[in-house]
Amino acid sequence: MLKKIIKMNIIIIILLIASYITDSSYKEYVIDTKREEIIPINQEVIEEENNIIEEPKKEETNPPKEEKKPPKETSKPSTKPSTTPKDNNYTITKGGTYEVKGSYECIIIKTNEDIVLNINNLTLNCNDNYAIKGEYEKTLTINSSGTNNISAISYNGNIVFKGNGTINLKSKEDAIKSKKSIYVYNGTYNITTKDGYTSRFNKDKETLKGIKAKNTIVINDGVFNINTADDAVHSDETITINGGKLSIKSGDDAIHADNKVTINNGIITISNTFEGIESKEILIKKGDINISSADDSINATGDNKTGGRVTIDGGTIKLFSKNDCIDSNGSIIINNGNIYLDSYNPTGNTVIDHNDTFEFNGGLLIGVARSKGLEDNGEKTSRYPMLVIDTKPTNGNIKIDNINYSTKIDGYKRIIIASNTLLEKEYTLTLGDTAYSVNLHNGLNSYNYN
Repeated sequence: MLKKIIKMNIIIIILLIASYITDSSYKEYVIDTKREEIIPINQEVIEEENNIIEEPKKEETNPPKEEKKPPKETSKPSTKPSTTPKDNNYTITKGGTYEVKGSYECIIIKTNEDIVLNINNLTLNCNDNYAIKGEYEKTLTINSSGTNNISAISYNGNIVFKGNGTINLKSKEDAIKSKKSIYVYNGTYNITTKDGYTSRFNKDKETLKGIKAKNTIVINDGVFNINTADDAVHSDETITINGGKLSIKSGDDAIHADNKVTINNGIITISNTFEGIESKEILIKKGDINISSADDSINATGDNKTGGRVTIDGGTIKLFSKNDCIDSNGSIIINNGNIYLDSYNPTGNTVIDHNDTFEFNGGLLIGVARSKGLEDNGEKTSRYPMLVIDTKPTNGNIKIDNINYSTKIDGYKRIIIASNTLLEKEYTLTLGDTAYSVNLHNGLNSYNYN
């Protein structure tokens, strides 16, 4: 019995020892070199199974920001302007094409590169007279659409106008000026300087021209309504008009070029001016030209030695002058065209005044004056019959063959008629209510009905 009790106790002790060995609180330890600490093996296994092993935290630092380098410039410029909020200027510092609309004070160009401005319903309210300005010599092209209000434009380089828009310019100085050349292809331009052609100003201190260039002005097309205190269109060298419609009022010359004016075509109406077209040399090839002037309607200032000449190759020309209708210090040559001249000053002025030769080679010429008809200076030649008539003061129409002219002059005393349709034969000439018989031959035919 005692042996059984001892045996049972041994078994119980063995079971207790076994239970102790397998107890969960017993843990074997290992060194974790990554964490630099001692951890239980059982814990390491459990944590790996649940993916929660943490890497040692690194000290957080703020890495230096990478410096952004400006993009390399390309040949295509940005069309976004550099503006100055303080004065709301649209400042251009790089060549290219710019779309400009809305309201600004001024457009200031600060680059010696070609600039294209596409303006659309633009308004510039510049304290300075010149709302578009630049001192560089590259080309400025202005393409207009809509209605644009700009006081004036001053640019040292060429200015090119294109587009079908309207540009209104009201200037306290020259409205459009270039130190090089100006080219107009189309568009509508309403130009006023100061208070228009009736303005008084000091010519020694002020310049109030409409379109002004140092080199050349070329008008290819467009509509122009110009009312200027000074010259309407002025060039220090040449002006060429290839087309367009010009309506001009000028306090001085309507169209003036120092060297040469060429009119190839166009409709030109000069309703109020001191002198109409003035240059050293004037060439009219075609067009519809109407001029009403206080002084000479067409005036060639140069003499024969310096190229002074008026040449008319075609067109319809109507001149109404208080002084000479056509005046040349050199020669006058009419090759073709329909030319109607009225000189209404009764003292000493003529429809045609020339210091050198006068040639009529074709077309139709009718001149009516209260004073002299054809100046006595210089040689006169005509390939066709040319009538020079003195008469008592007369009113009414002038008629010969199929030529019937209604003059604006009352009390006219001098008449010139030349035409390539007149032949060497007898005609009936009617002056007002009186008929005369004239027998014509080629060249000059003079009659006196006083």
